[in-house]
Amino acid sequence: MNWTPGVPEVAMTVTEADVLGELQFHQGVFAVHDAYDIYQDSLHQSGLVFDGQGETDGHADAFRHAYWNAQLTQRFGEEWTEEFTTAHEGDPDNHPTPVAMDQHNNEVGRRIAVENPDASQQELRELVEQAVRDGEMVVIDQNERLQYSDQVDLDDTRPTTPENPWPRDNPEREEHAPFPDSEAYPDRRY
Repeated sequence: MNWTPGVPEVAMTVTEADVLGELQFHQGVFAVHDAYDIYQDSLHQSGLVFDGQGETDGHADAFRHAYWNAQLTQRFGEEWTEEFTTAHEGDPDNHPTPVAMDQHNNEVGRRIAVENPDASQQELRELVEQAVRDGEMVVIDQNERLQYSDQVDLDDTRPTTPENPWPRDNPEREEHAPFPDSEAYPDRRY
């Protein structure tokens, strides 16, 4: 969807587009620019952290989601960020295991921002990176199970690539329905 000049067209769910439309209506076009810039920064930073290892379903991916949510929370608040990033995961064809990973890591990022409201962008980046290293995040191991990020080596996550995608025929998923608990989720440590 193309929202405004200067923001390229991006594929998104209907609900995600609605949430961004409401943001633009209430806060103006520059808020949408800010949301896009935050997304781009999280992509860029995730390529630098962990040497870019695990960009899909691994450590860099966990970092990207949490850092994206932390920045959005600082800029737009926890409630809006949760609504938007949950809508982002709403494609009914997405497999529930990576969705569960993303939702967990998104929540950790929002919590970090709420607990550190005055953190600079660099401080947020460091806090999120440390959370990945400390095992507050989850990644997907080579057996396609969620594991805490400190329990899996950087090069030992699921090799999700165009040649090894997740299945996209997931009849148990319905767009915008609450995400089911993945059976692949590790036992809680806390």
